[in-house]
Amino acid sequence: MSVSIQHRTPRKLKKSQFVTSSCRLCDSVGGISHSKNIFKKNNRELLVLAEAITGETIPHHEDLPELICRACERRIGHFKEFRTKIRENQKTFGRSSKRCVEMSPSLVRVAKAHRHLQTDPVSQMLDFTSDEEQITEE
Repeated sequence: MSVSIQHRTPRKLKKSQFVTSSCRLCDSVGGISHSKNIFKKNNRELLVLAEAITGETIPHHEDLPELICRACERRIGHFKEFRTKIRENQKTFGRSSKRCVEMSPSLVRVAKAHRHLQTDPVSQMLDFTSDEEQITEE
């Protein structure tokens, strides 16, 4: 048996079905008509949010999928809403705790109790002279 090797000019391969129809985030295969290309300018926010979720950049490469499915698009939307909710709550908690500190009667009492500590620093100096020295000076 003789095997002949034919030398051919390399051909450019078309993208596989995997690359053109699978989701870049969850790897599910779905309809292209129901997916979005995350590298298009009008879908930039989806890419930025996906990168925020992963904490890594998602590079654009011709051998990797460019689409995300609707389910991942919804998940990203829920993430965005959740992040906004957290930020709003943290601001609210910050304002309410500041108000509590300013208006708290217990903190006002503590401040009044320690008011004597806020006097002139010279009057707070300790006297280390002995009783005998004080008597002889008088």
